[in-house]
Amino acid sequence: MLAEERRFQIREILTTQRTVSASDLCDRLKVTAATIRRDLAALEKDGVLVRSHGGAVSRTSSTSFQPTYDALLRSESEEKRQIARVAEQFVLDGDTIFLEGSTTVFELARRLIHRNRLTVVTNSPTIVCELQAIFRRTRFISRGSGRNARCRRSGWIKPSWG
Repeated sequence: MLAEERRFQIREILTTQRTVSASDLCDRLKVTAATIRRDLAALEKDGVLVRSHGGAVSRTSSTSFQPTYDALLRSESEEKRQIARVAEQFVLDGDTIFLEGSTTVFELARRLIHRNRLTVVTNSPTIVCELQAIFRRTRFISRGSGRNARCRRSGWIKPSWG
């Protein structure tokens, strides 16, 4: 079997399994441990996996899991509320602020509903919805590609009148 064929098969195995042992690969592909070590080194160099003692871990599977925005909002929620309470003290009526789309900043946005004449620039549709009551005339939200798992966007900021 050619090196490219073996490496393709290793990639396939790692799409269904997060980890694989070198001995398992030797058995499946009918090659020596030295051959597997070379293949794993090449795939690590290509960014496909990370070698570990006795095997490999898929780089994509270890980073592709993204918790939902709701799950992130619930995690460490008391700490986020404490941070928001402190940060709120720095926002005054009439200020212009930028709020990025993290769940900690969302907690701050919840606390800003009672502020007057705020201008808020954000990359978060979730924060826009939360602050809808104060967006009477002008709202700013970035246009561009969206990342649903994180409820924020990247791209150019464009005014929207409504």
